[in-house]
Amino acid sequence: VLAEGAEETVGSARGRGVVQVNEVLAKLKAFLKRGGGHANAAGFTLSNDKVGEFIRALKKLARQWSLPPPPALILEARLREDEGLGVLLPDLVKFEPFGPGNPQPLFLISPATLVNMRVHRSGKHYFLRWRRGEREEEGIWFDAADAVSSLRRGQKLALAVRAEGTLQQLHSPYPPRFKVVDVHTSVP
Repeated sequence: VLAEGAEETVGSARGRGVVQVNEVLAKLKAFLKRGGGHANAAGFTLSNDKVGEFIRALKKLARQWSLPPPPALILEARLREDEGLGVLLPDLVKFEPFGPGNPQPLFLISPATLVNMRVHRSGKHYFLRWRRGEREEEGIWFDAADAVSSLRRGQKLALAVRAEGTLQQLHSPYPPRFKVVDVHTSVP
């Protein structure tokens, strides 16, 4: 992230465990007035007249990075047609709390037929509605604006989902729903 001031631009970088940010800044020190940080985060300052060169040099470095592939999804089970949230939640709450060391289980729903998609007010998230047999279900897919462009109503899907909600929500105006993690159109 860069914030341009009257004469200087201040930057902040996060590595998220993918690159060593301090090593990247060391390779770009010719452009910097000052900077520092560690493997996962850093801050720096440069003259406004150096920003263009800095960005070009950073992009050149980025093309050399060998990034690891995204992690494989570990699916706990394939949900049967009769296993909706009403069946799933009572058992899932027995395994709470979820968090580091005890991740929330991920399930496969397949095959499913896409019934509808609508955009969340943010413009980045989508609500997907699908059918399995006689059951219609809904899930929210965060940051999916790019991914949904290839989806069409009536298309067969395989969905990786998490159950989101509480037992109290089962009979409320705000029922629990699935959180969509990934979607494939090649259905197993």
